[in-house]
Amino acid sequence: RIYELKSREWRDGAPLPAPRGGHAAVVLDGKIHVLGGGNAVSTIDDHSVYDPRTDAWRARAPLPRAEGSPAAAVWSGRIYAIGGRSGRSDFGDVYVYDPATDAWTSGPGIEPRGTAGAVAYCGAIHVFGGESQARNASLRSVLRLARDGTRWEAIGDMPTARSFARAVLFGQSVYVVGGAPAAGSSHDSTGSNVVERFEAQCPR
Repeated sequence: RIYELKSREWRDGAPLPAPRGGHAAVVLDGKIHVLGGGNAVSTIDDHSVYDPRTDAWRARAPLPRAEGSPAAAVWSGRIYAIGGRSGRSDFGDVYVYDPATDAWTSGPGIEPRGTAGAVAYCGAIHVFGGESQARNASLRSVLRLARDGTRWEAIGDMPTARSFARAVLFGQSVYVVGGAPAAGSSHDSTGSNVVERFEAQCPR
């Protein structure tokens, strides 16, 4: 359902074409793009796009692989799907979607992880934390995509390692909200009430 702030009520919207959880969602050019995730059977590669003007969904080019819990952000008019997982495998692939061609290409990879947070901030994509199943650990690293888009730079650590946290831009800061400080079993997240603020000197 869709919440109307002015009327303070919910209204029904067109349902997703197929059920899923653990997906990513971003807004690009006035439309909501929902990427990957999983259902009762498996992880999926679905890329479903919702147009609020028509209250309708449309299938677009699927992700190059089925994956749940990717991070996603919009930068320079393109969608970046970052990392993700399927079963006990974590991925370090980064896929870049160009709406003009309805196609995905490969971007610079990262250390494999799922459940990370991502946001476009200070003119670059930033990735916060996540979980490494291979290391059985929640991660604290903060990565930034270089301005030329060719590589990721490690720019420090969060005070608290977390997976399943949500990174949101508010004002001149990024807030990393909640998440699990310890790695979970069977993809479970114990959660936390941790909120940490990240702030940088953005170039003018």
